[in-house]
Amino acid sequence: MLAAAFAGALLTAACAALAQDEAVSFPDPASAYQQEGSFVSLENLRNVAPGLTKNQVRELLGSPHFSEGVFGVKTWNYIFHFRRGGEIATCQYQVQYDDSKLLSGAYWNRPECEDMVKAAAP
Repeated sequence: MLAAAFAGALLTAACAALAQDEAVSFPDPASAYQQEGSFVSLENLRNVAPGLTKNQVRELLGSPHFSEGVFGVKTWNYIFHFRRGGEIATCQYQVQYDDSKLLSGAYWNRPECEDMVKAAAP
């Protein structure tokens, strides 16, 4: 039990360190095959968490919007839109997978994008 808690703490720390690291980079939106992006369900975004399989992420968010390959792909990128009052905010979202093909972290291109999702939480 203690080992599981320790492993969870390490995963959380690793994800936080990566989120602050400049190594997380987002592709140019003009290179997306689905350049128009999509309006994603906020509830689905809130259900994205470490340990999900690629199929589970695809069910929640749809297929990635960039052509990132088929085999051995560890990063999926999305372009999401959110309605804020009378305006539409556009954000990029990235999910990363580990060697076991499980989600290891999820990142926004701008902090205010994550804030919008959290603010809309019930």
